[in-house]
Amino acid sequence: MIGLDVASVEDAAAMSALTRHVIRVVNAKDYTPQEVDHACEKFSPEYFESKIACRIFYKATLADEIIGQASFGDGKIHTLFVHSQLHGQGIGAKLLAKLEIAAFDAKIFKILVASSVAAKGFYEKFGFSTLGIENGPFGVTFAMEKFLGVITAIERPRLPSSTSAKPRR
Repeated sequence: MIGLDVASVEDAAAMSALTRHVIRVVNAKDYTPQEVDHACEKFSPEYFESKIACRIFYKATLADEIIGQASFGDGKIHTLFVHSQLHGQGIGAKLLAKLEIAAFDAKIFKILVASSVAAKGFYEKFGFSTLGIENGPFGVTFAMEKFLGVITAIERPRLPSSTSAKPRR
């Protein structure tokens, strides 16, 4: 069973390895070798150690192995990576839902992300719209945004409804 938990500094090395793996396997199709190397250099264990203190980080685990990670801070999704062999199984959706709930709970109603080419369709599927295209040190990314409204029942339990109650007139 897949677990979703808050990540800690002890998870930094595993999150770095996962992120670098996904960049090299998935994102390498859309970026130059130099851009891939630059992105992999950024996502070092030290990067994760330093950012865990100032951002919300979640990890997805399977049999005690980190198979996904996501982070949010300052109104932005900074990372969201799922092991390449586990794409399409709903892990990214669950991590994204956790980030959206954290943002909503913090009274942040618009979230931004700089999406890779490979992840653009994923974000669109979950209601993000493209603001523009950016060309930075990691290559082309899509500036995207989503306005949060009512959070779906993915993570929020519904209040029990009374079937015997009659509507007021």
